[in-house]
Amino acid sequence: AGNGAQIFGTVEELYFAPGQLADFKERLAALLAEYAGCTEETAAPTAATALALESKRERYWLALALYPDTIEK
Repeated sequence: AGNGAQIFGTVEELYFAPGQLADFKERLAALLAEYAGCTEETAAPTAATALALESKRERYWLALALYPDTIEK
């Protein structure tokens, strides 16, 4: 990016037992909500609070895909 930003990338092969996928998605959604600023403290910030939060945080984008392997083994 040329702006000194920390960039992280990974590709993981995951295995889920029956029922684990729903738990994984729930936990991942909670983690994403926490970092997206959707906690109770920041869900509806005042204009002053929003400005203060914006000046202290650096915005990143996350692209994520989770899909089943359909290749027969």
